[in-house]
Amino acid sequence: MASSTTKITLAASVVALMGALVMCGSDNPDPDNCLPTQGPSRSPNSLRAATGKKVQPMVTGTYTFTSGFGPRWGTSHNGIDLAAPIGTPFYAPIDGIVVAAGDSGASDENGFDNWIIVDSATADGSTISTVYGHMFPDGVLVSVGDEVRAGDLIGLVGNAGGSTGPHLHFEVWPGGRLDGGSPIDPMPWLADASELDAPQQRPTSPNVQLVAAETPLGAGCTGLTRPGGRSLAPGSVPEEFREWIVKAAQTCEAIDAPLLASQLYAENQFRYGPSSPVSPAGARGPGQFMPATWASIGQDYDGDGVADVNSIGDSVMAMGAYDCQMWEQTQQWLREGKVSGDGTELMLSAYNCGPGNTLASGGVCGNVETTSYVRNILAGRADFAGVDQPRPPSVSGSRVVDAALGWLGTDYAWGGGDATGPTRGIADGGVADEHGDHNKVGFDCSGLVVYAVAQATDGRIVLPHQDSAQVNDPRGTPVTEAADLQPGDIVQPYPGHVWIWMGDNKVVEAPQSGEKVRITEWTPPKHVRAIRFN
Repeated sequence: MASSTTKITLAASVVALMGALVMCGSDNPDPDNCLPTQGPSRSPNSLRAATGKKVQPMVTGTYTFTSGFGPRWGTSHNGIDLAAPIGTPFYAPIDGIVVAAGDSGASDENGFDNWIIVDSATADGSTISTVYGHMFPDGVLVSVGDEVRAGDLIGLVGNAGGSTGPHLHFEVWPGGRLDGGSPIDPMPWLADASELDAPQQRPTSPNVQLVAAETPLGAGCTGLTRPGGRSLAPGSVPEEFREWIVKAAQTCEAIDAPLLASQLYAENQFRYGPSSPVSPAGARGPGQFMPATWASIGQDYDGDGVADVNSIGDSVMAMGAYDCQMWEQTQQWLREGKVSGDGTELMLSAYNCGPGNTLASGGVCGNVETTSYVRNILAGRADFAGVDQPRPPSVSGSRVVDAALGWLGTDYAWGGGDATGPTRGIADGGVADEHGDHNKVGFDCSGLVVYAVAQATDGRIVLPHQDSAQVNDPRGTPVTEAADLQPGDIVQPYPGHVWIWMGDNKVVEAPQSGEKVRITEWTPPKHVRAIRFN
């Protein structure tokens, strides 16, 4: 939430801007004039003399040059286009004074909708204007009368007006944009401009209420205090999504199932398959991945042989993996002092507007899309959260067995499973690879045991991920006679395999590649190699 000082400053700026518009407006405007009403004439001497420093309007690597100056589509293109995601920051190339900010008055399809004009004094005392177009209203970060210096953050890329996609339209006008000047090609003018350093301030829409806006650096770095439990409320998500949301939520501690469910709803409302909507920017699938992002994060998580952005399993698991990557990256930046804010908000910002733009913003990207995205996901999480109940009495007589039974039907994945649940398998160069275990999320035999014992002991005992090491662990009590077996005992029927005794000649196991966690009939011999953990 913005501070009272910020609100007062904002209000004063708005009043000043409105006053300027009222005073500067013509009593008899030309009805055919698509340009904004011009302000009063200014003497170049009223402008602050430029320091001589000139910088690029955007940080290299955050944009793509898509269109140059000159004739285009039967008309004159008076500037250059720098394509970038919505919310990407841009900066003043030279010192100057803001003479226009906000509604450009150009409502036709080729208009900006919103623009910024900065007038500067040249060495010979004349005026030169730099013009910025197509921002959304919240992407205009300056007001009329503001003095800016080279490198100051002044706006965020948008897609307003007659735009062909998110980009900054940038113009240079010797003689002044509002004073009868003429446009020139900005590229030669920028030829001697220096590259931008990292920005020094964070753009934030003042009407956005986020934890990060009122949380000092270093606070909240472990994520939000989340209302409700970490489990899904019954019936809160489509049934075909539930298993994958629960699995993906095990990827790291930064995420949980209700948060992922809320994020999936925000992205594409649980729509999937080839006919699911594609965003105007080209994002696809339940997780709305851009093609370049999917190429780096997408995998065949559901084991059907295809990494399909439109499938539930592949997209949901990729969302969890990408969230966790963004968490690790933004946590590093928090430690280094490069960004500030709440950890969960930063993670979601990086997912939505990109890690580079989040870094460039110094925190949550300030564009409407991202701030609304973050706010809506966090607010919506409660709609999907169940109430975590105290641990119920064991239904099987063993909490170890109960924990394992919770994952019946889960894929076998060689090397998969840890104390928190199923994980992605690993390559073995043999049978596991033939079954695609390294692209599956699941358990192998010892991974299931690691999970079940850790859950049953509330994390006190986390076993090594190897069958022989497990049955020889000094924290357990050896069992050598079949007659002494109790539900929950860990049994090694032969070297290389391990399972969990249920009683009544049954075990629960993750059997082998190509199969799933299951209950198996087994009659033990008189002597067994087993261990019990209390």
